[in-house]
Amino acid sequence: LRPGGAYVLNVIDRPPLRFARAEVATLQRVFEHVAVIAPPALLDGEQGGNFVLVGSDTSIDAEAITAAIRARLGEERVVTGEAASAFAGDAPVLTDDRAPVDQWLARSRRSRA
Repeated sequence: LRPGGAYVLNVIDRPPLRFARAEVATLQRVFEHVAVIAPPALLDGEQGGNFVLVGSDTSIDAEAITAAIRARLGEERVVTGEAASAFAGDAPVLTDDRAPVDQWLARSRRSRA
């Protein structure tokens, strides 16, 4: 990734959003600026769906992203800073010892049961 570039990924998850939250925590470990873009019901953890996550070493223009979403009559919200940290909560940072992630999710789900 070039300086000033952005790493953008799509994540599909469903409540309790352990994968999406862990991806945000991981991005926050690597990048100074992180944004989470998703419809309100997803951000609130009420339903599953697609999240767009952005990490960058330079500022993310949340207002410009929001304006582009509104221009296409979208409802997604853009959360950054403390709101992105609150979304991640105490989610773990994804490392090789949690790979592959689908197996980590299955193991952690079984261990809580």
